[in-house]
Amino acid sequence: MVKIRIFDAELKMMKILWENEPISTGELAKKCAEQINWNKSTTYTVIRRLVERGVLNKQRTILTSKLSKNQVRFTESEDHIEKMYGGSLKKFFETYLRHADFKDEEIESLKEILEEKKIC
Repeated sequence: MVKIRIFDAELKMMKILWENEPISTGELAKKCAEQINWNKSTTYTVIRRLVERGVLNKQRTILTSKLSKNQVRFTESEDHIEKMYGGSLKKFFETYLRHADFKDEEIESLKEILEEKKIC
């Protein structure tokens, strides 16, 4: 999997893009102004940077993402686990599972995922 870092400000714009893609640069700038109070030049600067880094496709004025939300989530999760737990999933899960409050349906869903992975 390609590992491209998305910074917090970029992620704000990406969330808007994912909800509306394909979207024109002008429409994205308008939505960024409405939803995150960005001016047009800020939006265009972030678009340019993300296109240069290979995160966005730009065909004339139409934008689409090369990365899905799940790809970005996974990369961000990996980075967090590396930083906070030395890359140990076991330490992450032990910490999280011991301190989080789960609903019954969430517990069942987690059990199903673990069974699919043949961990249990």
